[in-house]
Amino acid sequence: MTLRPTPTVFPELLTWGGCASFVANFLSLDPLEPPEGLPRYLFSSSSVLQSQRATCFECATLLCSLLLGAHYDVYCVSGYAVKEMCLLDQSLQECPLLDTEVKSVISEQEPQENKYTVKPLRELKSNFVTQQEKKKQDAEAARFQKHKLQESEQRPADPLQGLRVHCWVLVLSGSRSVQENFFIDPLTGNSYTTDNDNFLGIESVWNNLNYYVNMQDCRNGCADMVYDLEDLKIWEPVLFGATYKKQLILDVLKKKESKLMSKITNDVEEEEQPRAFEMPRSWVSDIPISKQDLETCWPGTQKVTQYRKAKLEKFAPDLMSDGLITRLTTYKDLNCTDVVMVKEWYQHRNDHLEEREVNEVDSFITESFKRVQRFHLLCKSS
Repeated sequence: MTLRPTPTVFPELLTWGGCASFVANFLSLDPLEPPEGLPRYLFSSSSVLQSQRATCFECATLLCSLLLGAHYDVYCVSGYAVKEMCLLDQSLQECPLLDTEVKSVISEQEPQENKYTVKPLRELKSNFVTQQEKKKQDAEAARFQKHKLQESEQRPADPLQGLRVHCWVLVLSGSRSVQENFFIDPLTGNSYTTDNDNFLGIESVWNNLNYYVNMQDCRNGCADMVYDLEDLKIWEPVLFGATYKKQLILDVLKKKESKLMSKITNDVEEEEQPRAFEMPRSWVSDIPISKQDLETCWPGTQKVTQYRKAKLEKFAPDLMSDGLITRLTTYKDLNCTDVVMVKEWYQHRNDHLEEREVNEVDSFITESFKRVQRFHLLCKSS
């Protein structure tokens, strides 16, 4: 068994989001070769943490081990996914940092409602005119979306569509206040619904207790799949006699308790009774994660991700002499040659500079500083 449930004392690794973010940031991808074949071997999670390089199976194994230690009901999934997900290609996706900035600007612009203010007089306005304006806005939005799709790259069809092997994590509802089943891609740390189009089929799932082979039809991808692992008609367990997960846990605990009692009383062992099969103990040593690993989590202490018309660079704290930790560069074109804006984030600077935004189009620079004193400089433009 390659999985090893790993409890942690670090608050950053107590939630699925923190664990997924750490694994995605800490490891670099080694693509499967060939892409339609299963890996011939797996490195242990402790070895992967040292090299900071892993296949999707090794990434999912480490993530699943951390989530099991955090008491989530999780499973590694062996299946098939689209090419972009298997190769960690995010060049057609919008940068999540840009989405966050847009949302924050909108929330700042929207005034918060005060329930104690006097309600304004009813505005006398034609509903017909309002509907016409809304139709016009919807038409403009549709036209903009169509233009955006036409502008985006049209990649050729993948000859291995549906054959590319991928490994990810399944989180089942019922534990840690999880309301619905969902997937986690260990390469990006992003969560997806179980009917997402990026996932094209499942062969098997497993955790530290059992291994289940999928008996369901995957012609429609994962959209129609049922994740009731106790239903023998749709999931075939490898360890028979351990149909129910709770039953298997109880059997393991009962065996440990009986062994402890026999050592204490020195009684002659009774004739062995039929019992459930157990998953072999993990061969993996303890998974060591230090505070330094969490702080300098990027492979080589820095990471560069290419998005659609954007490039995101992240640096380990105190790596850059000027205190730079994040740089976001946006471009006009899809080839990322014509720079529009460069935004940088800093920390631990003597001048308390936190952000710098360089508008390459208008040659305009804006700098924001941390509030330290009452009359301290907060913002400067040039």
